[in-house]
Amino acid sequence: MNRAINIKAGTAQALTEHGILPDVLVSASSFESKGHLVLEYRSEGSSLPVTLGNTLEVSQTQEVPSILFVADKEDSIKKEDLFTVVMTDPDAPSRKDHQWSEYCHYIQGNVRLSSDDGVSYGIGEGDVLVKYLGPGPPAGTGPHRYVWLLYKQPEGRWLTQEDVVAASSSRKNWGWTDVEPPVGVDRWAGEKNLELMAVNFFLAESR
Repeated sequence: MNRAINIKAGTAQALTEHGILPDVLVSASSFESKGHLVLEYRSEGSSLPVTLGNTLEVSQTQEVPSILFVADKEDSIKKEDLFTVVMTDPDAPSRKDHQWSEYCHYIQGNVRLSSDDGVSYGIGEGDVLVKYLGPGPPAGTGPHRYVWLLYKQPEGRWLTQEDVVAASSSRKNWGWTDVEPPVGVDRWAGEKNLELMAVNFFLAESR
């Protein structure tokens, strides 16, 4: 129980300190995670964890990482539940210039979670709706925040290409042209009635 509380507190603090709340989680005055989103990139045989704001090299993050969800409560995930995994960049092309923000890097929907202990859940294959595009921040634009989010889909809600047609046609601003940027995952998830479960993020820059 204390571990779960510490993870929640640490996540909330990191999201606030790095401006993820409210830059990405625009509609939320606060956020209480339902668990921890564990991500590990692999590069040259080494495991590179994502730890709520650590810095990784651009070259180390060009492939989809391994993903694990550690739930706060045992047996809180049902086998029929579906989830969506997203990566977004709110700093495109820079943290001061939001003309491309947010930039959609990845959407994987209709994911089922599996677990042997009712706490640690592996991420199934699901459907890749927007292919993974690794970080590629313009040189000299400073550190970019690359934010991973896990959402629970409404019961019986199956995501299709129709749900991501804007983001898949133009990753900049998640394809929206009718609003002033920044705009991105928070608006998209709200339209699809997705429930945010967990967030993690890292920093990367091109010098």
